[in-house]
Amino acid sequence: MKILQKMCKCGECGYVFPADDVLEAPNPFDVYSDEVIEGCPKCKTPENILRLCDEPGCQHEASCGTPTKEDGYRRTCHLHIPSTSEV
Repeated sequence: MKILQKMCKCGECGYVFPADDVLEAPNPFDVYSDEVIEGCPKCKTPENILRLCDEPGCQHEASCGTPTKEDGYRRTCHLHIPSTSEV
């Protein structure tokens, strides 16, 4: 099993950080829903988080997701789509 990087990038300031560090808060514009908004831990910009490819070292934005036997669900860029043997 590969160790997936699960990284994000702020579309505003360009800061790259682990997905676990994404800020989350209740949506202040709809207090009656359970919706959560996300923000950058560095610049605090809301709703501009890009998920990066799970392939270690890749800095491309994830453009697809694939369930795999070995790694679970993977978010990858167009260059690292899991092969049919991994699915």
